[in-house]
Amino acid sequence: MRVTGAKELRKKLRQMGDDLSDLKAIHREAAGIVASEAERRAPIGPTGKLVMGIKVGATKTKATVKSGSVGPSKNYAARQHWVQQKGRPGFQYVYKAMGAKGRKVVDLYHDEIDHLIDRMNRSGTRGRF
Repeated sequence: MRVTGAKELRKKLRQMGDDLSDLKAIHREAAGIVASEAERRAPIGPTGKLVMGIKVGATKTKATVKSGSVGPSKNYAARQHWVQQKGRPGFQYVYKAMGAKGRKVVDLYHDEIDHLIDRMNRSGTRGRF
């Protein structure tokens, strides 16, 4: 998912004196929503370790959900997500999780960014949105 105007928002927040740590927290929360759904949708194999490999990442510029393998087979998560097996396409559980929770993520961003802008405006720091 790409957010139009995100770069401009970060620039304006920096101009107003924000260190963008609030954005990192918002990204982490959004990624957590998708990761929880991906864990629910991930196939359960004989060891159940695939779910343990789903991780959330967040920076000041983006949120990520990664699915990596735990244990000796480093490519297992990629194969389960993408590769056709026994005539069936890969599970694509991370993509499907984003599709299922996309509206909730958009609503979260909308609410949290509005709250952040209101807080910055009330604080009277350099400029207004």
